[in-house]
Amino acid sequence: MHKVCDGVVDCLDSSDESPRRACNGSNMLPTNFTSCADNNGGCEHTCRESLSGRAQCICRKGFELSPDLSSCIDLNECNEEASCSQVCNNTIGSFVCSCLHGYILRPDSRTCKASGPEPALLFTNRIDIRKILPDRSEFRSILRDLENAIGLDYHIDKGLM
Repeated sequence: MHKVCDGVVDCLDSSDESPRRACNGSNMLPTNFTSCADNNGGCEHTCRESLSGRAQCICRKGFELSPDLSSCIDLNECNEEASCSQVCNNTIGSFVCSCLHGYILRPDSRTCKASGPEPALLFTNRIDIRKILPDRSEFRSILRDLENAIGLDYHIDKGLM
């Protein structure tokens, strides 16, 4: 936003400078509407009267005030970082998250969790092959009394280690 109203046209349509944007630091409507009682102040969504009594347009959540200071433009919430953990679909005034195949949407409706069995980490300490679950600190032995187990390989489709 530091390039808006700086006296330099940065946008091809000049939407970052006057007269398309109110560069006086105000988001008050020019002079067409001075009161919210007159046609909702010319506002598409909500009109609020300032302390001076002039109409000031405010947009609902999911929208931003357009350069004409009266209509509202849909925000693309999917462009905001961390709106969804995997797939984001912008809708008018909102967004909907979804997950890739093999994942399910969590109750927060934003993040995804792998579906299927609980994940586990398998490791060896030369004499045992052990299994630890990510949310617990204890582990259990899967195979004991080995001679020199220093590596593991796992075939997911066949369930072989």
